[in-house]
Amino acid sequence: MIKIISFSIFILLFMNGCIFDSVAKIDKKTNFQQLSKQLLRPICKKIHSNKVLYVTDFVNEKNLDNNSKLGFLLSNQLKVDLLDKRCTHNNVIKAFELSKNLSIGGDGSNIFTRDIKKLTTTELIHDRQILVGTYLITNKQFIVYLKLINLKSGNIIATNSITRTITHEIINLEDIDQNPVIYTPFHL
Repeated sequence: MIKIISFSIFILLFMNGCIFDSVAKIDKKTNFQQLSKQLLRPICKKIHSNKVLYVTDFVNEKNLDNNSKLGFLLSNQLKVDLLDKRCTHNNVIKAFELSKNLSIGGDGSNIFTRDIKKLTTTELIHDRQILVGTYLITNKQFIVYLKLINLKSGNIIATNSITRTITHEIINLEDIDQNPVIYTPFHL
């Protein structure tokens, strides 16, 4: 009888530890400042000093849409870290609004405007750089990509990516439905 009770307590504690371990991993806090700084570390060296640097909102690669709180949070944190003098030197940081200036689609990024002079003038594209951020959310991971692109040539100057374990904070900011609808077949 004592062996059965001991074994039951052991199993209960063992299984309880496994449950708490998996919940703790998904419930940890996301440090967006650390994530942004790590993304920027190799890219900062390639940013031209004393120039205008455009920054887009981050978009989910699944739908290439920029209306989530997560994309705005990542973009804003990146702008804060860019203005830190260790990364940029006398740069002007400008928000490049996806809905007005840039389209990201399956074929890549496209700049669009109704004023054709903006595309031919050196004010917009002469030796300017843009930081384009995207992210992808899987069942267990949050993957963030950042590219530094030369606006004139379209060439990617530098790129970096970071992978983190997904948290409830990320799920809530992205507004992911945690209880997906499961459709069952209709039987007659």
